[in-house]
Amino acid sequence: MITGTERYLLQLYDPTNEALRAPVGSSEGEALHTHQQTNKSSPTGSQEVLYKSASGRTGVITVLMDSTKYCDSIISKSCAEFNRAHPALMSSSFQLPCTYNGITAGSWVFIEYPEETNGSNK
Repeated sequence: MITGTERYLLQLYDPTNEALRAPVGSSEGEALHTHQQTNKSSPTGSQEVLYKSASGRTGVITVLMDSTKYCDSIISKSCAEFNRAHPALMSSSFQLPCTYNGITAGSWVFIEYPEETNGSNK
């Protein structure tokens, strides 16, 4: 099961990905973006790592484009295009400045902070 955000990114950058056949595992309030755009490159979307911020929030880092599989110029261009189109998500979409938990530096990642049932995220 993939989240609405993962589905959107796969539709945007890799519309033939098998994961798009899976149901969306999101809340009812999360709407899918339906804007269509010419695909420039395809993300890996296969590597996820748990992340705990300094404030105590727990999130999931999803690798969208691995720097070992794509050149820096393609990753930078794709990340910049996404961030220009979605400025509200910019703080969660970026290239890693250094290797983190096996994710290589330069990879494009997206951090999501899933809501917990009790309303807190700690």
